[in-house]
Amino acid sequence: MKFESFYTAKNTGILKKITSITSKLPSGKKVSGVFSGKLVPKKVKKILVFSVLGVVGIFLIILLVVGIPLMGLYKDALALKSQASSLKQAAKEQDLTKMRNSLTDLKGDVAAFESKYEKRLYLIKNFPVVKDYYKDGKHILKAATYGLELGNVTVGILEPFAGDLGFKVEGRELEENELTNQERLIKILKLLPEFTSEIDKIAEITRKINEELSQINETKYPESIRGIKVRSQLSSLKTVSQELAQKSPQFKELFTSLPILMGIESPKVYMVLMANNYELRMSGGFNTFLVLFKIDKGVPEILSSMDTYDIDRDQFYMVNFNVPYYIRDYLRVSRLYARDATSTSPDFVEASDKFVNEFWRKNGMLYQKLDGILQVDNYVVEDLLRVLGPVDSGGYSVRTDEGNYIGISIKEFNSENVILELEKISGGDLSEIIGRKDIIKYLMNSIMQKALNASTENLLPLSRTVLSLLGSKDIIIRSFDADLQKTLEDLGYAGRVTAVPENLDYLHVNNSNFGAGKRDWIIKRKVVKEVYEEQGQKFGVVALTIINPKSPEWWQWVPFYNDYFRFYVPKGSKLISATASDGQELNAKEYEHLGKTVFEGFFKMKEDSSLTVTYKYSLPQNVDFNNYAVLVQKQPGTRGDIYEVKNDGFSEKFELTSDKTISIQN
Repeated sequence: MKFESFYTAKNTGILKKITSITSKLPSGKKVSGVFSGKLVPKKVKKILVFSVLGVVGIFLIILLVVGIPLMGLYKDALALKSQASSLKQAAKEQDLTKMRNSLTDLKGDVAAFESKYEKRLYLIKNFPVVKDYYKDGKHILKAATYGLELGNVTVGILEPFAGDLGFKVEGRELEENELTNQERLIKILKLLPEFTSEIDKIAEITRKINEELSQINETKYPESIRGIKVRSQLSSLKTVSQELAQKSPQFKELFTSLPILMGIESPKVYMVLMANNYELRMSGGFNTFLVLFKIDKGVPEILSSMDTYDIDRDQFYMVNFNVPYYIRDYLRVSRLYARDATSTSPDFVEASDKFVNEFWRKNGMLYQKLDGILQVDNYVVEDLLRVLGPVDSGGYSVRTDEGNYIGISIKEFNSENVILELEKISGGDLSEIIGRKDIIKYLMNSIMQKALNASTENLLPLSRTVLSLLGSKDIIIRSFDADLQKTLEDLGYAGRVTAVPENLDYLHVNNSNFGAGKRDWIIKRKVVKEVYEEQGQKFGVVALTIINPKSPEWWQWVPFYNDYFRFYVPKGSKLISATASDGQELNAKEYEHLGKTVFEGFFKMKEDSSLTVTYKYSLPQNVDFNNYAVLVQKQPGTRGDIYEVKNDGFSEKFELTSDKTISIQN
């Protein structure tokens, strides 16, 4: 409560008390003091004096117990931030000795801050509102301590190879010519297998970091405070922490496989599908554009690009009338187009196989010697630009069908404007020009060049961002090398629908925007998953709430939302009921796919409305309720979806940033 509103509330109470007493005085009786034209009795004066003193006393208590300690902590926090800049400077100078010294000093500073944190907040740490945030602060400080320990381990790994990697170490001569990022990347990739001996130590530290951060519920924090994105930064931090903790034991295989993936031994050619997740589809987004690039010794080079509409445009021998019923009935098309091929499965291997085998490989004019397929979505572009900085677009022109060129008005692409400006180019005045989407190729090449030439202090944020994007499935990798593919699947980077033990519950919620437009840009989702037992039978309930808000002023696409959705649950589950909060028919179906039972449906929504669909079903008896756990798999292309899992009075609420296993013990 703000001090002003607190003060007003207190004064209102005082006045009510005074009014109550004065109303009981004999009419016309005079006493000392004045109030509303009447003299105030001594009893009233005492109440007034003591009430005012009470208010002042409460202010003093708040100031002493809360205000002064927090002001002191704020100053200490600013000092800690300033001290941390020495580590950043050491990284910028590429000096491992200075980095180790800074890490040691910073570890002592964090320990001192933690001690002050405990002492100064001792009196208020158990206040109802304060205690959860106090605990979060403790978890963050402990995670920071472990993070500094991880930094020391990393420096220790790099020190023996400092000369090869172009890092400075006290007492050793550095080569005269400073290594470029490209040269350093090649050397690191070659040395990765040498680092595997330290994986177990890294895995243990990352487990401890994740143990602390996983206890923070970011959903209770606001989206932003004074322009700083609080919730999303916490979510990103937790995603990276979880990724490292869960995946670091498999990093031995990754460190062995990554040089192969990055073309160290021989060049590799990959297809990159650009998924527009603001028009969400099963495997992550509507694929309207692709790029072929070669990667040789870690360095990417774009070979060509193509609008997916052109793959089977006017190619009559490629007409595919084997169109799935849900695309025919809900998307309203009579044939399956190449652009919709990946919209047929939530499993990226199955979806990409359909695209490649039924379309790409049938067009003999297209490059066929592919080593794998990647998929990236809008968040990849936004997040990378947030780290690397804007891309200059001045002077870029789009070639028209007549051979003329039209310049684009935007001067730069940054993390805030990039997708909107791309949509304006592809769907605005240039919408009828075939080459309009080549701007994506230009943008992709510019981002790659910025990444290869990123400053040293940006390399860690860049690595953290890429790791987060892999964990959230905004980047998906599919390799045609069987061993490499297995490693990617074990790490969860291949976009697979995962098999689980029979005693484990499972949920994957999948949405497809079959109303065109870019409505998933502003759509919000919440999923509540509940299980319970009744008369010896086990049941599950999934409630999906969709909020389709009022369109912002800049909106230029359709306002409605047509959603084809699927719930993937344990094989053997049986649908009992399916309802929509507005009473509309959902066309619910039940079948098996990818080793799961699937419940599906379809609904339409108007602008500025919300809708909840609720599916109740029986669960197989072998799902363990005594030691209940559920794997919740995230759909690629989604961000900000809030989930809640309930079991027998216990619940856990979280933002689904990556695949997550929730355990609720009775």
